Amino acid sequence: MRNCLLLLCCLFLTNARAQQWVQVDNPSQVSPDVSYIITYANEEGYYHTLYSEKWEYYGVWWFRSNKYSDKTYSSVASLAGKTTQFEVRQINGQRYLYSLADEKYVSNAESTSQAAQFLLKDEPDEACILNVVREDGVLCLKIGGRYFQHVDGSADYRLNTNRSKNCDIELWRQDDGTEPTVEEIDFNAGEDFHTDAFYGTVNFHRTFSSDYLNTLILPFAVSDCRMFASDIVVYKMSHVDKNTITFEPIEGYALEANTHYLVKGSFSKSDFTIKEVDIPDGVTEKEHTLKRGNITFHARYQAVSVGSTPSYILWKDNFYRCSEIASMTVSPSCWYLTGASSSAVIVRTAGNKTP
Repeated sequence: MRNCLLLLCCLFLTNARAQQWVQVDNPSQVSPDVSYIITYANEEGYYHTLYSEKWEYYGVWWFRSNKYSDKTYSSVASLAGKTTQFEVRQINGQRYLYSLADEKYVSNAESTSQAAQFLLKDEPDEACILNVVREDGVLCLKIGGRYFQHVDGSADYRLNTNRSKNCDIELWRQDDGTEPTVEEIDFNAGEDFHTDAFYGTVNFHRTFSSDYLNTLILPFAVSDCRMFASDIVVYKMSHVDKNTITFEPIEGYALEANTHYLVKGSFSKSDFTIKEVDIPDGVTEKEHTLKRGNITFHARYQAVSVGSTPSYILWKDNFYRCSEIASMTVSPSCWYLTGASSSAVIVRTAGNKTP
C-alpha cells in the first residue's frame, strides 16, 4: 500500500512539474527538444490559444485563437492541452519551429497571395528558418524573416513584414527543472567593444577618477548608477552657449543607453556586474553623436584617435583641443567634442541632484 501511495505521489509531482511554464525573454534560453507555447495576452491579462486551420481556397493555414476578449485562460498553465505546443528543431545550424499537433514545420506563405498567413511543411526550407531576437526589450519570433504576431482585437495570428508592438506574442517554455542560461560578456573600457544583439550580464571594467568629472556613455541602460559609487552625481547636457556647455544633474539614478553623461563621485572599484542588460543589434558599431549649437558630442565603443585634430577631450573638468597633441586616444565608454572655436570649452555644472 505504501508503495502505491509513493508511486501516486511521484506521478502527481511529475505531472505538476509538467504543468509549469516559464516565460522566455532571452534568445539564449531557446533550446531544441523542449515544449513551447506561443500565446498572446490581451489588455486584461487573459491568454489566447493557438490552433491551425486549413484555408483550402488559398492553400494556406490560419493560426487561429479563442476570441480576443475571452476570459477562459488566466494563466499559461491553463492553456496546456488546449493549445498547440511547439518544439524548436535545429538542423544543419538552422533553427525551425515544429508544430507537435500537426507534425509539420511552420513556414511563411510569402510566395502566395496570402503572404501574412502560414504554411505547414513536412521538410523545412529557407522560408521556415526561425530567428529569435529582442527588440525594444521584447522577445520576438521571426519565421522566414517575418514577425510572428497576434492580430490586435482579433482571433488569429499573422506573419507580418513589420512589427507592431500591440501585437507582440509571448513564448513560454515547459519547465524541465533546469536553470535558464544567462549569457555573460565583458566590456573593458580599455579595449574595443563589439557585440551583436545581446541580453544578459555585462561585466564592465573601468577605472574612474575620483578627483574630477568623467565622461561616460554606455550601449545599455542602467537602472541604478550608484553601483559605480554611492555618492555619484550624474550630469547631462542642458544647453550650449558658444563655447560654454551647461550640464545639470539628472533626476533619480537611471542612465539611458547611448547618452553622453558626466559623472563625479568617490570611485573605489573598477569592476562592475550589471545584470539584465539589453543591447540591440548594431548599437556597438555606430558612432553616437549629439549636436547642440556649434558643439557636437561624439562617442564610439571602440578607441578613437584624436591626436593632431581639432577635437576636444575632458581634462581637469574642462575640454581642451587636441590639435597640438601628437597622440591622444578616446577610450570606449568615453566621449569627446568637436566644433568649438577656441582652445578650451568651458564646462558649467548647475543645479542640485534630486533623487
